[in-house]
Amino acid sequence: MKALELNRIAIWRAKLLDNFTIRESGAGRPYLSENKIISKTTDKTYRYAKNYEKDDGTRFCLFVVTYSKDADSAEKQLDKIAKKIKPSDNLSDFEYTKYYLEEK
Repeated sequence: MKALELNRIAIWRAKLLDNFTIRESGAGRPYLSENKIISKTTDKTYRYAKNYEKDDGTRFCLFVVTYSKDADSAEKQLDKIAKKIKPSDNLSDFEYTKYYLEEK
């Protein structure tokens, strides 16, 4: 699996639960920093994830790990990005998208 990147939205196969989920992690989790160095988180992080389905029935999950505690904003942003995902995008392998969560 690729190194964790904070605030970068990733796409993967659909998770078991379709609803919006939040998972909290303690400080010290390794991630790839903006300058491409492996660092450790300095505070709690939150993983936000939600399943989506395209018109052709293709299911996928968008998720992001961030320091932001604003779950409502994160879900709205994931919903917005999901509309930009094309059926031709690789939806079965873990991939980071070109989109980032905007912290409010």
